[in-house]
Formats: sequence, structure tokens, C-alpha cells
Amino acid sequence: MAPKPNVKKKAEAVTETNTEDITEVQNDTAVVDVAEKETNEIEATIEDNSDVEIEIENNTNVANTKVINFLKKLWIYIKQARLELLLIVGFIVVDIMTKYIVELNMTQGESGRVIVIPNFFSWHYTINTGAAWGFLNNWAGAMILFYIITPLSAIGFFAFLYYFRGKSKWARIPFAAIIAGTLGNFYDRVFYQGVRDFIRFDYFGGTIFGSPHFPIFNIADILLVVGVIIFAVWFIFFYKPPKPALVGPVYQPDWGKKEEETKNEE
Repeated sequence: MAPKPNVKKKAEAVTETNTEDITEVQNDTAVVDVAEKETNEIEATIEDNSDVEIEIENNTNVANTKVINFLKKLWIYIKQARLELLLIVGFIVVDIMTKYIVELNMTQGESGRVIVIPNFFSWHYTINTGAAWGFLNNWAGAMILFYIITPLSAIGFFAFLYYFRGKSKWARIPFAAIIAGTLGNFYDRVFYQGVRDFIRFDYFGGTIFGSPHFPIFNIADILLVVGVIIFAVWFIFFYKPPKPALVGPVYQPDWGKKEEETKNEE
């Protein structure tokens, strides 16, 4: 018996509706999949960002720890090195004050020279734009060279001073003098484009290397020379380097002999 036409149409309509429902479900499923994928990507990004934030925080903590440890060590060193640090400040003050007094009360050059002991000692105010004995006096780049070399030298001297911390005062005091002399003359080069010298010794009317007097100098130069000499004498004749630590068991040539004696006794 053949189905009625209206029943057939209903069946076709139901089938079409189910097909549309299935298609809609599939589309919804696809949308859900895309949404889940995007959600996973967002979660992964958030997780990566969290890892980055944690890493940044850890790096910040490490940096802060290093800074704190450095400041602690610096404070401990300052307490240990009070003597040499006070000497550095004191020497620099004496050097700058003597230069200032000379600058206020004397004129530069031979005309302002004050003779204390004829043909031997006098005050002679001059500004040296080079090094000792007039070296580099006429070179335009001398000041730039000094601006580079002097701070580097001071840093090196401070490093040596730190290395010899807690050791003999005959190692620490000379470096305090050297650092003070270096910084005292560097102060002049920065603010006067030269070094203020005023101490002059003559060769009793004679000449050496064509000059009637020793190169004019100042307190900072004395600190440098005396500091180098004292440290050199201490380092050559009195310094004892620390013995290297032995790694592993100490060799004793009589070990085997002692073992044989023990076996014989048994």
C-alpha cells in the first residue's frame, strides 16, 4: 500500500529539518572548537606572560640581592678601612688648601718667586699643563689624555687598596697617599686645565739637563712619590704572599713504610 502524499511531504519536511539541525549543530561545534582553540591560545599566552613576569621578578630579586650584598661588603670594608679613607680625605684637603693659599698670595712666574734659601729653595707659583719636567706641555691632546688616564689609575689604586685590606698599615697608608695625590692633581686639571705647582729646589747655581732647578712640584706630587717608595720597600722586603691552599691529601712518603710495619706487628 503506497503512502499518502501528505505523509510523504511531512516525512520529507522532518528529514530536511533534521538535516538543518545537524548542519547547525556541526556549525556550532566548529564555533565551539574555534573558541576552545582561541581560549587555549589565550591561556598559553597568559602562562607565557606569567613565566616572563616570574623570570623578571626572579632577575630583579637576584639584582637586588647582589646590590644589597655589595652594599654590605662596602660597609664592612669602610669600617675596616677607616684609617686609609680618613687619610685620603685629609691629604686631599691639605693639598688643595696649600694650592689655594699660594694662588691667593702669589703671582705666577719668576716675578712672583719668593726665595727662602738662595740657590737652593724657593716658592715659585706656576701652572703646569703637562707632566713632570714639562713633558707633554705643548701637546694639545695632553689634557684629554690625563682625563682618561687619571680616573683609571685612581680606580686601579683603589682596587689595590681593597686587595690589601686588613694587611699591614705600611701597605694601606702608601696607597692612601697615592690615591690622594692622584685625585688632588686631577682636581686641578679639571678646574684649572693644569696643575698648580709651587715648591722649587735649585741646583746651587748649577744646571742639570740644561735646567737650573728641579721640576717644580706640589703636595700631591710628594704624596705620590713618597707613597710609591714606601709601598715598594714594604712589598720587596716585608710582604709575604699567602701560601696556596693544598688540594687533596698531603703526600707523605712514609705511608707505605708505616703500613708494612703495622702488618709485621700483626
